[in-house]
Amino acid sequence: MKRKYFLILALFAVIKLYAQNSDQVTVPLSSPGKSGHLETNLKSASIKVTGTDRKDVLIKYTLLENEDDDAEKTSGDLKRIPTNNFDLEISEDDNTVSIKSESWFQRIDLDIEVPKSFNLDLHNYTGHYIEVSNITGDLNLESYTGYIKATAINGTANASTYAGKIEIAFQQITPDKPMAFSNYSGSIDLTLPADYKASFKMKTTFSEIFSAFDMDVVSKPSTLKKVEGNNFKLSTDEWTTGSINGGGPEIMIKNFSGGIYLRKK
Repeated sequence: MKRKYFLILALFAVIKLYAQNSDQVTVPLSSPGKSGHLETNLKSASIKVTGTDRKDVLIKYTLLENEDDDAEKTSGDLKRIPTNNFDLEISEDDNTVSIKSESWFQRIDLDIEVPKSFNLDLHNYTGHYIEVSNITGDLNLESYTGYIKATAINGTANASTYAGKIEIAFQQITPDKPMAFSNYSGSIDLTLPADYKASFKMKTTFSEIFSAFDMDVVSKPSTLKKVEGNNFKLSTDEWTTGSINGGGPEIMIKNFSGGIYLRKK
């Protein structure tokens, strides 16, 4: 029988003294001991997730004082009353725990403990980071202004960010599953098992690629064609392709202004 756990937290700070709040919520799972799934969709949050031996999910949250909060701000003869309105929605259904917030202007730090065997879909926009450790499962990690770091991972990962480093360290990788990593203004640094078999499709526009593996490399341009009415455009898009340990599932790595690093565990 499915059990659902639903909680809405409405937090209102009306004076600067209460602009920072900390608390925690324990979320029971419908099927303790079985693999689960954590998904987040947060506008302004930093996220840390750690795999543990627990049978439930522990969510610790801290509301952070906004840097521009100043109780002495005035508008003419009116004094501003700070209002850090914040909503946080947590739900559980069939071992899937969802955390959502539509608040853009109230920053929050989340420190989450989950069972080790958990799949993660973590998304934030203006948070400083996404950090994951000691997880067995499939990871989908997406940020916009923060760095992404995952360590002691057994499974697969896909990660993308716009303004921060991506660093993923695997202990073991699920075979025969493709992965993808993309960045704009930070490096992409992957640590892979020494015997891992994979084929790579890599591109960095303004930096270089470094590898600890002996890689069979083939570079060839991909031809792009575009037709608009009577106009025709032909261009090339340069990718570096190669394989390690005889090749395997494709790992796509795309960067703009940062380097690509492939390390051996």
